[in-house]
Amino acid sequence: MKGSYERAYHDEVHGRLGDTPRYYDLKARQAVGDYFADVDPRGDVFEFGLGLGKNVARLPHASGFDVSEYARSFSASKGVRVYASMDDVPRGAFDTVLCSHVLEHVEQPLATLELLGSLLRPNGRLVVVLPAEEHAPSTLTVDVHQHLYAWTFRTINNLLDRAGFEVLHNRYVYRTAQFKLRHVARLSYRLYDLQTRALGRLLDRKNLVVVARAKTAR
Repeated sequence: MKGSYERAYHDEVHGRLGDTPRYYDLKARQAVGDYFADVDPRGDVFEFGLGLGKNVARLPHASGFDVSEYARSFSASKGVRVYASMDDVPRGAFDTVLCSHVLEHVEQPLATLELLGSLLRPNGRLVVVLPAEEHAPSTLTVDVHQHLYAWTFRTINNLLDRAGFEVLHNRYVYRTAQFKLRHVARLSYRLYDLQTRALGRLLDRKNLVVVARAKTAR
């Protein structure tokens, strides 16, 4: 990826996440339920594109990689085992590989999926999380998010098939206002979880979640 994803990017896109430990922990707790509902989070989990590590920070056997040196350092500070290079990541070693909000950034998504497939153990699971993009008039200059692709379930299912995967699940995860409503969690995490999900559904703020396995795995 040729885009810049160092500290300036994360401060602008995820600033409150890195600066507010309570909010970080809430997002990490929600990630377990949102992204690992179809797999066993207690196994060996690898995240490609760690960001700030919140998706796997609460998992017992989590590791990952990110192109950003800042993201790798931040994730390591949260207890995630971080690889400095994809060349160092063992092949066929993981029960679950998570790729969350990454595939829209990479220039070669098919090659990326094939690489992630090589990391999985037999019958392992790939979990892909993608933004539900808004299709509307745009500026003519590059934006901070640097997305190169916009996905639907149809297009990602087709690409996963071409990459050698069998798609097992498609579902939406609805979330919004996690930062604004964070104080609700002091009263009840369950209420916070329900409110952020319900408001996300009401406002149609959602992510696509796709779970797949290698076609040869049965």
